[in-house]
Amino acid sequence: MADRQTKRHTLGALAQSSLFLWLLTLTGGYLNGYTWANYGFLGNNHTGNISKFSIFLANGDWASAKPLGVLMLFGILGAFFGAFMKDLPQGKLIKGDVRIRSLLFEAGYLAVLAFVRLPEYPAYMAFAFIAGFQLNQFVLWLGIPFSTTIFSGNIRYAGQFLYDAVAKSRWGYFLLFCIVAGAFPLGLMTSTVVCRVLGLAATLPAAALLLAAALLLYIDDRHGNHLKDNWGE
Repeated sequence: MADRQTKRHTLGALAQSSLFLWLLTLTGGYLNGYTWANYGFLGNNHTGNISKFSIFLANGDWASAKPLGVLMLFGILGAFFGAFMKDLPQGKLIKGDVRIRSLLFEAGYLAVLAFVRLPEYPAYMAFAFIAGFQLNQFVLWLGIPFSTTIFSGNIRYAGQFLYDAVAKSRWGYFLLFCIVAGAFPLGLMTSTVVCRVLGLAATLPAAALLLAAALLLYIDDRHGNHLKDNWGE
């Protein structure tokens, strides 16, 4: 949350960064709905998955715990690969903004999955991996931690922004946060409808959203890199 000294700068970048995070959050929700419609699981439901995994494990139900364990493992591996992508050195074969390359990788990955019907466990691996990868990429909005693939992680800040709105009359930030974070359930509803028509190929609209985000980054990079406030640790 910006103080008065940085308010002008924050608001100057806000329209761009909020649009950018909105696109990624819409994609995160969209892919959760896609995995449910086409494969019967929620690829981004990490809080629910670890809860059910622990309960099944405590009850000795390994058959039910195993697929959830696979989901979480490949989510971690996806986040690991995201960190690897960010840490790649610049060189002759690796040029340009790593954030743009990451988005292009994710878009290409989803485009391939649009034409491949995966068996049960490979599907868990593929979609948990890409969810973890995106989770690692752009992690800040307005200087606070923000998740584009896990809605529950943003609940705390929804409450904080609501308090600031009520106690300090900062309704603009609260409403903007609701719009950005609300892209997640909007993406879920959208993919549920789109999957009825496109089936497996419904990953293509998600790939298009990521290409739009990459284009936004490219244009912004040409005009001063104002979106770097989203590239944090």
